[in-house]
Amino acid sequence: MEFLIFLAIPATIWTVLRLTLPNQRWEWDWSMAESTFTLLLGHYLRITQGMVVADALIAFAGARLTLPLAAVSCSLAGAVYGILFMVYTTASYEKYVHARYRRDGSAGESPYTTSSYALVRTLGYSTVMFTIGGLVWTVITL
Repeated sequence: MEFLIFLAIPATIWTVLRLTLPNQRWEWDWSMAESTFTLLLGHYLRITQGMVVADALIAFAGARLTLPLAAVSCSLAGAVYGILFMVYTTASYEKYVHARYRRDGSAGESPYTTSSYALVRTLGYSTVMFTIGGLVWTVITL
């Protein structure tokens, strides 16, 4: 049952974001200065890595400490969504940089669509939500 919840909540978040955000091409870099998002990307990845480590520790330790399956599953979902967030965000930004800033100096069209933007936000929100949920559930049950 938890498995369906861990899929349904992010699917709902993505659907709401996709329907409420304007349908356009999005920019990663602000002020159209090349690679300005790289500074934020490093921070996002380090924060997410910390959450993934915390989730993994709770999931593996929780299995040994006989925590409820729901708490362990919530932390495991946080770790999985965190890894997906890091991979998809990095891959999307790489795709954006290569499409937007060409070697000949011309600017191409941004490949970062509203669907991709909603997915990045959904993965990030899901990571935070399930990490906090796993931590709170673990503290309550100890």
